[in-house]
Amino acid sequence: MTTRLVLTMTGLFGLCSAALAADSNTNGCEDSYEVGGTCVSISATLDPSVTVGAGSQVGEFAAIGPDVDLGASVTVGARAEILGAVGVTGPFAIGDNTVIGRNAVLGAGAATGNDVTIGRNVEVGTGLDIGQGSFIGFDTDVGVEVTIGTSVAIGSIAEVGDYASIGNGAVLARGVKVLDAASAPGGSSIDGIVGPFTEIGAGSSIAATSRLRKDVTLGTNVTIEAGVRIARDVVIGDGATISANAIIGAGAEIIAGQTVDPGVRVGRGETVGPLNGPETVYTQLGLSSFGVDTGATTHTFGTIPGMAGQAIEIMQVGMCGDSDAQSGDNRFRAAGAGLDISWVAGQQTTAATYRLPPTTINSPGHGMTSQTVSHQADVGADVTVSWDYHVDYDGQYCYLADDGFGNSFNDSATVSTVRVWIVYRYVTL
Repeated sequence: MTTRLVLTMTGLFGLCSAALAADSNTNGCEDSYEVGGTCVSISATLDPSVTVGAGSQVGEFAAIGPDVDLGASVTVGARAEILGAVGVTGPFAIGDNTVIGRNAVLGAGAATGNDVTIGRNVEVGTGLDIGQGSFIGFDTDVGVEVTIGTSVAIGSIAEVGDYASIGNGAVLARGVKVLDAASAPGGSSIDGIVGPFTEIGAGSSIAATSRLRKDVTLGTNVTIEAGVRIARDVVIGDGATISANAIIGAGAEIIAGQTVDPGVRVGRGETVGPLNGPETVYTQLGLSSFGVDTGATTHTFGTIPGMAGQAIEIMQVGMCGDSDAQSGDNRFRAAGAGLDISWVAGQQTTAATYRLPPTTINSPGHGMTSQTVSHQADVGADVTVSWDYHVDYDGQYCYLADDGFGNSFNDSATVSTVRVWIVYRYVTL
């Protein structure tokens, strides 16, 4: 049975004790102020449309907005607020035996199942839907349009971001932080057990039978499949997948975009993924100087392809062939987002980022000149390699037994040529 209550400045339906059950300090109503088995403080404010179930209590200075239906034996603590149908269409039910702690705020459209506990100083955004038997600890913030299933436990001083979905029986321990998503499709989905002070990026998912220990960090769009065990202080990068029944040791790092296969055990402190890839040589024979324009005309050789989640680092630049001390200059360029460098060798004074020594004179052919550098493109960016200045008609070519990386060159079939040479690797920043 519910009783519709309307409080005005002069109306008095009951006087509760200064603190209610949510604050472990209830003395009940005096008999003369009890109406329909309910107890509402004289200082509380209830919209005329509010219904209050038998045995419910509303504390001092609490406020309940329009179209809220309090079930039986609900406790609303002192100074708590339930906004109700403010800007949304009600009614919204607060289930039987629910406890809303003092100073808690439930945003517009919030609704609960039976036997829910929302601790003191909890702040909940609009559109909360929380299932039967669930618990939110004190000083926790819950974002907008969050769905919380049945028998969920969320610890104190936690943050549950916008559009998150917390599945039946999930546990989020003290201090867990689920980051906001920009919209509903991007919200995190958590069905497992998450240890204290873990941070979970938007769009991530944690399966029901998985367990994470404390101080774990998940990036955005991380997938944790069923049966996974993750120890403390683990870092998992954006877009990574931890497959079913994998075990991740304490302090391990899973690089962005990597997959740990089913049942794999990653040891304590190990890193999974190409943190820094192997050094790789890019080389391309230039056009013969005979018949090629002289001066600053660009000829594009090709592209070092970018890789998702990593950056290209240029470690050495060089050239081999017809650019000795008696030859005209040859200049090469490597350019992409975040990177633009050039290098030149020969007898002239052509401007460039790096001037290399002239190529060595071998017999037959000419050798290599190079310089160690360190330049990084933006993450994921391609790097285009081009030849943009050349004055060379000496009939020489690259002839080299070993470039230090197991490559040999004999360009004698195409004289008056120079070969570009770059050492690069992919790095995770």
